[in-house]
Amino acid sequence: MKNTFAVPDFAYPEMVMKNARAEYAKALKAGDGQRALQGAIQLSVASSLVNSEGNVNGNIARFDTLANSLPAPWNAMSLIAQAQLYNSIYQSNQWDFNQRKLPLDRFPENVLAWSKDMFDIRTQQCVERAADMAGAG
Repeated sequence: MKNTFAVPDFAYPEMVMKNARAEYAKALKAGDGQRALQGAIQLSVASSLVNSEGNVNGNIARFDTLANSLPAPWNAMSLIAQAQLYNSIYQSNQWDFNQRKLPLDRFPENVLAWSKDMFDIRTQQCVERAADMAGAG
């Protein structure tokens, strides 16, 4: 099987990342929402396979970039993907996140230092923003 952007082979996540990074950049520049979102998802999955912590902050920022730069419906879909990423991160270490009682007026830069409540807030914000975008589109 050939490892391409169209048919990624996640047994080789570094190659998936290389292919996805190139396609993501081209798609974002061209305003191709479907390919940009596909690239962002492939990058997110592949980076988590290379490193269990992946590049969570970079992946979150990538989806935020798409939400702020793509037209409907891709902007809303990017926020839903971002909400799913928050949920996946939370589920990966739920016990630790549940033990943290942090003030909610400032969120640590590193998502891995958040509390359960912080994940709840950000996930809800993504879903509400996506719903607003879908309603406006």
